[in-house]
Amino acid sequence: MERLMSLLDSRPRTMTYGAGTSRLAAADLSVKFRRLGIECIHYEDLEMSRTFLNYLGESGILFIFSNSGETESSLSLARLAKQEHLTLIVVTSYPGSKLAALADICLVTDSRHEHPVRFGAMTSRIAQFAVVDAISLLFSMRDEELSWSYISKAYHETE
Repeated sequence: MERLMSLLDSRPRTMTYGAGTSRLAAADLSVKFRRLGIECIHYEDLEMSRTFLNYLGESGILFIFSNSGETESSLSLARLAKQEHLTLIVVTSYPGSKLAALADICLVTDSRHEHPVRFGAMTSRIAQFAVVDAISLLFSMRDEELSWSYISKAYHETE
């Protein structure tokens, strides 16, 4: 996490991606990054993500959320990111997965024991949201005054 925080200190352009239920955590991280002053792109559509990947620039970071680490759309985007020399951060439950093997930093959620009969991917989703919250909180604590200057922009006086 410390290495990730150091990368984020320069407030690089970022992109988040997740397929299926993992898209929820990816979208949440995108919103939190924007509220902290980090430029972040998020598309649920793979082709839109592929199209705008190069807009991240040389120091760009791609965050991919995939519980299995084997989702083909996530792997496709990760391979393209590596080809473009972007930093790849992966959030997965499987550190031995194909996606984790491509990662510069792999954050392991370890929700591999999720029951097969469920209403959505509950355990993995909760674990991914915990990682999002940890990233956001740790980053905001690095410069609380600056973080609050960005966060406070969302609050409006009402009559």
